[in-house]
Amino acid sequence: MTATTTTTQNPQLAYFDSNNVTSGVWTQATYSYLALISANLTLTFSFQTNDKDNWYMDDVSVKDPSSVEMLTNSDFESSPLLTGWTTGSTGSCTGQSGISTTQSHSTTHSYYDSCDSATTSISQSFSAIVGEVYNVTFWYYYDHLNGGNGAPVQFIVNIN
Repeated sequence: MTATTTTTQNPQLAYFDSNNVTSGVWTQATYSYLALISANLTLTFSFQTNDKDNWYMDDVSVKDPSSVEMLTNSDFESSPLLTGWTTGSTGSCTGQSGISTTQSHSTTHSYYDSCDSATTSISQSFSAIVGEVYNVTFWYYYDHLNGGNGAPVQFIVNIN
């Protein structure tokens, strides 16, 4: 399944929650981002889950107009597995986040989040040039297990 392509200058590229995604299907999201300044920009994925919902993400890509990949370890296969990425958390994670071999879009690894009662994030910076359009793509997988506690479940993507 593939999500709609969007061109944006806004910091928020995407917002997904349990009401607007399909559980159990890898979905590709594709966006075009117009850089308004020449600077290091940071692509951030933020997750909120509950005790019965998991998010997986794989094959993240940011390409410049000449199709040069701007990210390191965008498929989460490098060793160590989170090379190039910075992780963060607000709140106390009672689940887990990190590298998964349970679900992956391609090859054998993906990033996953199953933290309950916390917002976790993974981010990476890249150098942007004013006026250039960067193509941002990633695959995500929402895994809903019946009986969750009803807490908010969302996945937000920002560039700033």
